[in-house]
Parts: sequence; C-alpha cells; structure tokens
Amino acid sequence: MPVMVIGGNGYVGVHVLRELVAMEETPISYDIQPPSGEMHDIMGKIKFVKGDVLNVTDLLRAIKQDEVDRVIHMTSLLTAASQQNPVAAYHLNIGSTLNMLEIARIMDIKRIVYTSSLAVYGRKPENRPVGEDDPKEPISLYGATKLFCEHLGASYGETFGVDFVAVRWPLVWGPGQGKQIGKSLVHGTGKFADIIEKPARGEAAKIPGGSQKYEPLYVKDAARSLALALFAEGLSHRVFNAGCERMITLQELADLIKKHIPGASIEIEEGFDYAIPCQSYLDISRARTELGYKPQFRPPEAVEDYMVHLGIKA
Repeated sequence: MPVMVIGGNGYVGVHVLRELVAMEETPISYDIQPPSGEMHDIMGKIKFVKGDVLNVTDLLRAIKQDEVDRVIHMTSLLTAASQQNPVAAYHLNIGSTLNMLEIARIMDIKRIVYTSSLAVYGRKPENRPVGEDDPKEPISLYGATKLFCEHLGASYGETFGVDFVAVRWPLVWGPGQGKQIGKSLVHGTGKFADIIEKPARGEAAKIPGGSQKYEPLYVKDAARSLALALFAEGLSHRVFNAGCERMITLQELADLIKKHIPGASIEIEEGFDYAIPCQSYLDISRARTELGYKPQFRPPEAVEDYMVHLGIKA
C-alpha cells in the first residue's frame, strides 16, 4: 500500500522521496507547495497531492483515497521562525501532528514516523554523546514543540495503539538547503549552504559561528534514517537518534571545502548559534541496532558528494 510524505516537496522531503523510490515504493507527497523543478528525475514515480496539513478533512480524504498505510510527517516551522512567531509554531508544529495522530487512530495507519530534533535536549556539554534517555530541557520554542509532539505520539500509542516512531536529528545539511521555489539549487541560503555554494559560484563567504561545534547530518543520511524507521520491524523503542557521530567547527568545514576549491574565500566570524545548544554528538547505537541505520556521509564524504552535485571535480 502507498506511503505518504507530509512535506515531501521541501528540502529534506525531496531526498526522502528519492530514498523511497530507490526502495521501489511509489510515495505520495502531500504538500501545500508545488513540486520543484529539482524533482524531475522522479516525477513519474511519485504522486503529488496539494493540501494543507492543518486541514484535517483534506488530509483525511487524501489518505483514504489512496489507502495510505504508512506516513512520514515532516512539516514544522524551524527554530528561528518558531521563536519569532509562537502562535504559528503552536498551530503548525503541534496542530499538524495532532491532526495526523487523530487520522492514524481513525484509519488504523500502520506507522507514523515523526521528524524530531536534538533541540529537545537543550544545553548539553561536550564530554559525552547524548543518548535518547538523557534529560530533555529544550531552550527554544521549536525544541519544546518537538518534545511535546513526541509526548503526543507516545500517548496515542499507549491509549489508542497508534504506531508512532520519532527520529531525532542534529543539524541537517546538503544540496537544496534553503532553496526557494523557482530558484536553482546553487542559490540556497543559510550558513551551511553559503559556506559551500558561494565559493562554488566564485563568491566570498562570510559565515557566523566562530569556534562552535556542530554535528552536521548529511541530507541523504537523514532521508535514509526515516525510510528505515518507516519499515523497521520488531522495535523495542519508539524514539531514535540519527546523526553522523562527528563534531566539526565551521573553520574545519571550510578547510575541507578548500581542498576541492583551493581559492575559496571563506571567513568565519565569531558568534553562537542559538538553534544548536547541544554541544555533543548524538549516540546512535539504538538506531544502529533496531533500524539498521549507519551514516554514510561524515563531513569529508558529505563535502565530496556535495561537490559532485555542484559539478566540481576533486
């Protein structure tokens, strides 16, 4: 039976759709935005349904019409947008999840996979990996909404038998990041797009972040983690970390990029990233064991793959 990706036309969603197609699925992308031109290679293998995840009637109709039995739910406002507009964050981040859980209860959906975040953990030191059972103390509204949605999913599981799985990601980066509808991929925005795409265009890049460390999860690994979670059987847990097990500073990332673009002009400015309070990498041993997840793109491999996408040879 078909699987649905809510938010499938977005930056990460496109990669999720590709991963599902590679698994010989015929996914349905449910999104308020139209498909982008960057999806041309999979257009004939996917169905698109235009709809608002906050319109429970339309969402229910789409799921019923195509007899969808598994769903990946990716729609939410991100950190800065959530912090600036709490009402919108409440309605979209929490309201969309509640809609999907209600539909799952009514329609007997086999599984919902929910994209969560390391933001649920809040501030964590550098001295050890962060495990799923570590204390959750989000400092951002975005992190708080993600944690609340995890609790919603657990409650629907205990009360109504809804099969809910949450996958917590660190920062996700890769081709398409920050892309706007109708613009080329190489015109992405955001520091992790600019640090590689601006030099690729021959432009200087000035990136804030100082010596802060990040765990950069490459978008292809992120997509694979969701696809694995969607079909994994015999799960003992319902929440999984999925990262790359490496921490890197922006300067270290810039140095990797300069190996491919020797003349790149990249300046790293001082500054702290409010969106990334967790200063250690995620422990992924649970996902390794139960989902079969293993990162394929740590920073060096990710930079190399990104360069190939941008048409730059080593």
